[in-house]
Amino acid sequence: MFKDLTKFGTHRTTNQAIGFYIAYLIATMLVAMIAAGLFGAGASNSDAFATGVRIGSAVAILVSVGLAYMVIQARKLGGEFKYILIGLLAGILAYFGGGLLGLIPVAYLTTVKK
Repeated sequence: MFKDLTKFGTHRTTNQAIGFYIAYLIATMLVAMIAAGLFGAGASNSDAFATGVRIGSAVAILVSVGLAYMVIQARKLGGEFKYILIGLLAGILAYFGGGLLGLIPVAYLTTVKK
């Protein structure tokens, strides 16, 4: 289930895609927490939560789009426009639902046959 998580060109089964999703969701949350802690430290107490949410959202968008791009490049799916749109959809979903929604299209891209 958690095999070859850093090999983005690997074709995954549904269970492997779920493992990929879980692993990168946890990694995204950790990176977002660290970034919010570092960059939100200067915010006042009343604004600290809102600053953390904004930083976390930005991290989720960047990670989702970045992972989608890496999967598309590694799997050589860039020749088809629908896969590029799915990569952009990852960023849009991450804007509205963070990494929880943004990583779903990325996990789907890992299951697509070439």
